[in-house]
Amino acid sequence: MLSKLLKQNQSDQGHIILRGAFLIIHQSWEAIKNQRPGSGEQLLRPYAM
Repeated sequence: MLSKLLKQNQSDQGHIILRGAFLIIHQSWEAIKNQRPGSGEQLLRPYAM
């Protein structure tokens, strides 16, 4: 019973972490997209070498 409860808690925690990471990535992507066109390319240009 206790181990089942523990596993349930772990999976919930993992889901929350994944969801948080997805939200952060999504917000960053929206911020990059909403800047003027081409700004994303300028951000990546230093790494293109």
